[in-house]
Amino acid sequence: MATTITEAAASSSVDSQQQSNKSDKPIRKFADFRLSARTLKGLSGANFFKPTDIQRLAIPPALSGSDIVASAKTGSGKTLAFVVPALELLHRERWSRDLGLGALIVSPTRELAYQIFRELRRIGAKHQFSLGLVTGGYHDVKEQGSRVGKMNILVATPGRLVQHLSERPDLSTDNLRLLVLDEADSVQDLVRLKMRQPVCQVDASKLAATATPDGLRQGFVRCQSVCDKPRYLWQFITGNRQRKSIAFFATCKQVRFYNELFLKLRPGVRILQLHGGMTQRRRTAVYDEFVRVKHAVLLCTDLASRGLDFPDVDCVLQVDCPPDLRTYVHRVGRTARLSRTGRAVVLLLDWEADTLPSLLAGLRPPVHLEPVKLRLPVKWDIVAKLAGLVAADCELRGVAERAIRTYLKTYACFAELKQVFQANRLDLLDLARSHGLVRVPRLPRSVLSRKQKKQTKQNQQPIDDHQLLNESDSDDKSTSKQKKKKTLTKARLAKRILSKGIRPFTQVLFDDEGDAVADPRRLQVAVGAEKQVDGEGEGEGEAGLAIDKAKRQLEAEDIVDKQLYRQ
Repeated sequence: MATTITEAAASSSVDSQQQSNKSDKPIRKFADFRLSARTLKGLSGANFFKPTDIQRLAIPPALSGSDIVASAKTGSGKTLAFVVPALELLHRERWSRDLGLGALIVSPTRELAYQIFRELRRIGAKHQFSLGLVTGGYHDVKEQGSRVGKMNILVATPGRLVQHLSERPDLSTDNLRLLVLDEADSVQDLVRLKMRQPVCQVDASKLAATATPDGLRQGFVRCQSVCDKPRYLWQFITGNRQRKSIAFFATCKQVRFYNELFLKLRPGVRILQLHGGMTQRRRTAVYDEFVRVKHAVLLCTDLASRGLDFPDVDCVLQVDCPPDLRTYVHRVGRTARLSRTGRAVVLLLDWEADTLPSLLAGLRPPVHLEPVKLRLPVKWDIVAKLAGLVAADCELRGVAERAIRTYLKTYACFAELKQVFQANRLDLLDLARSHGLVRVPRLPRSVLSRKQKKQTKQNQQPIDDHQLLNESDSDDKSTSKQKKKKTLTKARLAKRILSKGIRPFTQVLFDDEGDAVADPRRLQVAVGAEKQVDGEGEGEGEAGLAIDKAKRQLEAEDIVDKQLYRQ
């Protein structure tokens, strides 16, 4: 019997019905679910003893074979809500390796799939099932395909799963008992079409007063300019040296830039980076390292915002405003997980701070942000230090320019919250200074055209930086219309020099008054050669060939040169 579990984000506003446990006995520990001894040993070995709200609501209907749409806030233990039914259903049917694939778990990201696979290995350590992980980023596709048909429980990302289903005939889903779509809030309507009625809808987020964890303190900092962001970021890193923290950025290029910058500044804490531009092996190594260490700062994109469970994360800083409200909830959900405490701060520009807190307060359940005032250091300014480092390193300067371009593209393309992201109000010169540049780099014309359209709609005058950029673009257009100059070959260049009366490779001497003085040795050579030529050519008339006379003069000059050299 197939069971589909869809895990939705905490910020979704889907109306769902609460289903209570049919048994009169309240569920206070995992043993009350009547699980097998092997599953209970795996749970106790992983230090799981008491189920959370989403686990109490989702595990009983999943074990009974119902289709489920489950929703809960971040950090509430949703992974265990489908890992336990996957192991227990196959154990009750005495599943063996010969029966093939019995449970399929689809994850949107590679890191989340890797995390689910790790949890399956921990909880199912006492079972005899074969577990498999199939994700992109690896080149051994044939090796994966040779083993994927022998797995009982398979964790996969959508792209690589479709590839193996189309290329491997031995990968069959005929005996599939459980299908899990993790983090499937974006395809909820599509999933419901294939579900059997009635669908068991579980929404544990309605049991809470807010969409974020209860032990989470949230706030925002109003930045007067873009240059304040690296200052607050540096203060955040140096002030949390003895903690585990995460800083979120909008683009991969920004993560790379600040990672290289802080490696040069040496803040006294380990700096790690995680973004989509890294190889999969490197991403997995960084994930394992950040899980293992006690004190570190992870610079990352939204790649690490959904579903990843990093233990003991104390602080989350959002350097760039999130693209939508759901992303904000997922970002701050990396801390204060499983009834722990945590702190989350988002850096907002003036126009962002006027709109984003009110939008978050309008969610159901709401998210409340409190204004936070932080004092910046006066004696030491990281922006001035940043300018010196970028000016001295050409490679770092190139990374900074690419980071600015990608940031502007991303900022201009955020369509869901148009009232928050106003690209025409960005001060481009301040943005360049925040990346250590003294001038604005050349920007894509598509971004500038979007800004100009927004400025004309809102009847706002463009700032000086935009005028300079528009002038530079017009200059580029005028120069592109000009005809290309012909390339000069060596022969053509030599003819041009000779036509101007210039004799190359000749030495000219000048006196004190600046007049040219003839070289006496060269004059002696010319006079001696002329005498020899005149003596030999006395018998010739005026009709003699000039070329013969020139040859004789050159030979005579060679003779005189040899005589002078011997002297």
